[in-house]
Amino acid sequence: MIKLIGTAAAGALIGLLPLAAQAQDSPGGRPPTQSMTETGPTTWPSWGPTTREWSAPAPGRIAEDWVYGNRFDNPDHVIWNEAKRRMLAGEDVMSFTASRGWTPERYCNTAAAGYDFAFVNIQHQALDVWQVADMYAGCGLIEAPGGNGTYFSHGARIPDSSERWIQAILDAGAMTLVVPTVDTKEEAEQIVHWALFPPLGARSSGGGLISTLYPDVPGGYRNSFNDNILIIAMIETLEGVENAYEIASVPGIDAVFAASGDLGNFSGYGAGDEAYEFLVQRIVDAARAAGKPVCGPDDWHYARVADDPVRLSQHFTCFQGGSNPDVDLAERK
Repeated sequence: MIKLIGTAAAGALIGLLPLAAQAQDSPGGRPPTQSMTETGPTTWPSWGPTTREWSAPAPGRIAEDWVYGNRFDNPDHVIWNEAKRRMLAGEDVMSFTASRGWTPERYCNTAAAGYDFAFVNIQHQALDVWQVADMYAGCGLIEAPGGNGTYFSHGARIPDSSERWIQAILDAGAMTLVVPTVDTKEEAEQIVHWALFPPLGARSSGGGLISTLYPDVPGGYRNSFNDNILIIAMIETLEGVENAYEIASVPGIDAVFAASGDLGNFSGYGAGDEAYEFLVQRIVDAARAAGKPVCGPDDWHYARVADDPVRLSQHFTCFQGGSNPDVDLAERK
């Protein structure tokens, strides 16, 4: 285990022990270092300026006794990812869905229409990660409306929670990571482990398109990444529903997604059926107990807005939209 001195210790240990049963006694499974506001969690626990004293570890204890250096400190913790800023502020977050056949031009025009992040569906489309990278590179940084100094969040729904896919899409430039069929707390911890840079995780520093896409973000890409990455875990199976609270409680998981299609696929029921609505409500209740937002399809957004008694009680605040800003972003216009 790597050791940090002072206030940095709690945040680093959380990332470096992804499979440990931490924070069991804190509210909603959050570590004691994670603060809350009236609208929800502020930021993922991260390290700040500390006094570190390094000395050569004893033979055989390099990994256990290492004191992590201050090269990648990010003392200001500026949030420049607009999707994450809105989520932390308790505001609605809207994405658009891109898929096979989209050109970089279409992707960039849609991204600039006022959406918060992109939901590029790699999982269910014949898309290579570098086709997605070309979409991201075609736009670069897109300033978000509102003058908050934030940027549209390139994102994708990857096929699975493996290191290979997480590393590849993040190196392509994604700042919103949507991971499907998350069934257990351990899988959620592994997602965070592979997504975050040390000392909170184990993401390799490989370059990719990062220098082109993020040359001037506040704090620098590497130093500010852990504060700005948005990780959404999709709950799609009965096992995932059963473990939804434990999944949502994992530090670094920013939100959970109640996957409307596969909840029906795995349960044998559809929207409006009592059994189906039971599963959705379980996800919502679990996320709320863990202090995390809940995402869903955009048609649930309009049902909630229209005071539908079921969806209103579930209170979704994060949505997978289509690709028509006049419809998806109607409330903002």
